[in-house]
Amino acid sequence: MNQVKWMIVFGFLVLVIINSGCSADSKQLTSSEKYTVDTLYNNSLNEWRNTVDSMCVASKDTIYKRAVDSLKIERMAEIEIYFMK
Repeated sequence: MNQVKWMIVFGFLVLVIINSGCSADSKQLTSSEKYTVDTLYNNSLNEWRNTVDSMCVASKDTIYKRAVDSLKIERMAEIEIYFMK
């Protein structure tokens, strides 16, 4: 019974918290505020894009080097087998 009581209290608190975010005084942004938000978003997006691009380039270089090294090792083993005969 105690568990049901806590579930009801928890449910009530969740409803209060959810409804506290809703208000009737939400205002539209002015054009200057929209411009500011857009500028901040674009600057942030550009920074993230640069970071991700540099990570991709570094990852690609690492994968390429590993693939080349793997192929070299494989071919060298084949050459050694060929000359051992």
